[in-house]
Amino acid sequence: DALELPLSPIRAKGLHFDIKGRQQAGFDKDFIQQLETTSFSRGRAPNIYLFHSFSESFIAEGACFNRPKWGRELERDLSLLPLCFASEDDLLFTYKRPSTEHLQKLKKCGFHLPQIEVCDERQVLSPLKKRHAGELRPWGWCPEMNRVFSKLHQQQNKKSPVWSDSNKTLFSKSWSAELSRELLQTEHPWHDDIKSAPQVCSTMDDLNKALQFYSDNYYQSVVIKSPFGASGRNMLRIIDNEIDDNQRGRIKNLLKKQKELIVEPWFDRVADFSIHFDYHGKLKFRGITRLFNDENGQYNASLFGKPFAGLESDIMRFLQLGGNKGFISYYQQLMPTLEAKLKSSPYTGPLGIDAFIYRSANGELRMRPTVEINFRYTMGRLALSLEKRLKKGMSGLFKIYSLLSSRDRIKHSSLKRHEQSVIPSN
Repeated sequence: DALELPLSPIRAKGLHFDIKGRQQAGFDKDFIQQLETTSFSRGRAPNIYLFHSFSESFIAEGACFNRPKWGRELERDLSLLPLCFASEDDLLFTYKRPSTEHLQKLKKCGFHLPQIEVCDERQVLSPLKKRHAGELRPWGWCPEMNRVFSKLHQQQNKKSPVWSDSNKTLFSKSWSAELSRELLQTEHPWHDDIKSAPQVCSTMDDLNKALQFYSDNYYQSVVIKSPFGASGRNMLRIIDNEIDDNQRGRIKNLLKKQKELIVEPWFDRVADFSIHFDYHGKLKFRGITRLFNDENGQYNASLFGKPFAGLESDIMRFLQLGGNKGFISYYQQLMPTLEAKLKSSPYTGPLGIDAFIYRSANGELRMRPTVEINFRYTMGRLALSLEKRLKKGMSGLFKIYSLLSSRDRIKHSSLKRHEQSVIPSN
């Protein structure tokens, strides 16, 4: 902090960081380690990264939303994750200071360490001293991020698109549900009957009619999702299309807060995927990762490098029905349709499409190609960013483990067996 630009600690590192020379000069170990893991832009305006996990909640509820205690702890623990997207010239705000030892391990693994500054999850980020800000890259845009990034936005030479209320419809799962319904009306060997398409309900009466419709068409279980909810939050599975009193109360509360719900059949899923793009007026395909969700449909892990590894032969044959290049062919054909729908939106940035393969009631494989579209960074996109660090032909699994109580350690002991069954040895 005592240095005035253009002087900064990065200029003391040199082209090659000489640890032994610094030791011989009398610098202590802690100072050398801190200097080794320090970064600062050498001239380019730094892109600014910030992790947060409640953009959907702020979109739905606005300033009255208050992060729960577990949510604040989650954000503090995961706030280092955008480091995977950043370069040495960038700036990452975190909610707690990572240890020097941890940063050294990341550096040895080949990660480029950005400048790291600590902030509070509720504060407006401090402006930069004597330099401009580059692109603003929160995990996801929402009204709260406009407030948090307000001072940095003023420091941009080229203004980044920020949250606009006109994006609310686009960010809603209802928008994705309508797109899914449109696609199911087109002929394709992946598609199921239009009767399986999701429905958007704004009242309990609408919901009861949807449940009756699915029952009449032999879909005996459904899932109810809120328009704004991430990683399986605010999702209810209804068995035999019978809503109990507890579920009815939750549904009414969600309708009161978010005005509508999405309901669709619960399928026997055999494989989940995430298809990744960047959007800046045009879509640019980035890659595919495989998702693993738990029995409730909530995110668990991502397979990258070889996302189709371990799939059964009939699933692989089914995927080829999508075109000569399977997945890629299908989504290349979908890109013009998506671009036309996004043309009037001010949004630019990462975009991820969740999709899954399932078995229909008669045992045939089918595909739901656009379950949800996430206009933000996702864990799948983060896993994709790790792919370039893999040796060619290798697979990687990205998973976040929670600290388990002693009561849960029996479950923990089975996780490695599960992962070994997913990723073949290379």
